Amino acid sequence: EFSEFSFAYALTESLFLSVKQSLPKVGLVGSQTMLPFFTTQREEYRVGYDVAIKSLNHCLMFLQFKTCDGMIRKDAKEINKYKLSLEVPFLRMNLVPSGRSPQHKLLMELENKGFSVYYAAPRYYTCDNFFCYYSKGSILKKSAFIQPNKIGPLPDEKPHCVSFECSSQSGWFLSEPREVSNILFGENVVEKIAEAMQEYRSRDISVTTALDAIQRLLIEQDITEEIFDLSSEKTSFERLIELSIGYLGALPLLFYNPEK
Repeated sequence: EFSEFSFAYALTESLFLSVKQSLPKVGLVGSQTMLPFFTTQREEYRVGYDVAIKSLNHCLMFLQFKTCDGMIRKDAKEINKYKLSLEVPFLRMNLVPSGRSPQHKLLMELENKGFSVYYAAPRYYTCDNFFCYYSKGSILKKSAFIQPNKIGPLPDEKPHCVSFECSSQSGWFLSEPREVSNILFGENVVEKIAEAMQEYRSRDISVTTALDAIQRLLIEQDITEEIFDLSSEKTSFERLIELSIGYLGALPLLFYNPEK
């Protein structure tokens, strides 16, 4: 009943505010503006995720925003056909088929490179819930974060999904059911960011590492036509921003401690 972009905006705002409350002396710096950049729908199918959150302390997070279908009938295939232990209403998060886009494979590969990668989905499906949770500042609390490798590879080019109950920390991958564990809540993700911020790391090393990883990822996807043609006068951070926005549709953001 609401768009992925609406959810992405609300969740990004809620995540930033929650990190700020958790780490009051943490600043946030981006490119020319504080606005987050999101991929268009066409870019999303090519690059695999919507927005990136970058921290000074090497906490680089990639989020793929999804909305969920609300399953309210007991004749849903999860219960009627597969006899899974799900109680209605539950949520069904559809994955982009591999025949349409290598998105899920790309996300798994990015996670395998050591980065934090999540599908981010609401734990609700109605506009009433969306407006209620937004007005109460509960969007992050009412969100689910699922690591692509917890889902595993897609076995074929057919449609697949992950189904889970609104308050659950586990769910099921379908069509051939397999359990998906460790579905995180928003506060778990904030804790992971706060934990990463405990160890100070050089901004230059952080940016260079991220830039190298994205370049390698683009090469692996046979996207090489312009990624090495950037002006040598640009800083590493400017090159990182240009590649992230231009090819990945994601803006790197640096959380930093102004006192360091």
